[in-house]
Amino acid sequence: MASKIKKVLLYVISSVLVFSNVPITAYSVSQQTTSKASIIVPQAEQVSWYYRDVPGGKQKRLWSHTYGHWITAWIWV
Repeated sequence: MASKIKKVLLYVISSVLVFSNVPITAYSVSQQTTSKASIIVPQAEQVSWYYRDVPGGKQKRLWSHTYGHWITAWIWV
């Protein structure tokens, strides 16, 4: 009986010594609080005035580069 306990104890101690030398890789999970999707950056609309010469004077019209359409009708300058 005593020899059986000694064998079990020897196996346990040897297995602990073998497995204590195995490297364990720990991966961390980054907890990023801000992402590009959650950051709100106000941006101004990009616009340009376009001019034309017509009989009777000059006219101007405002074009939105952001949305791709005219904002105003032709206005006399």
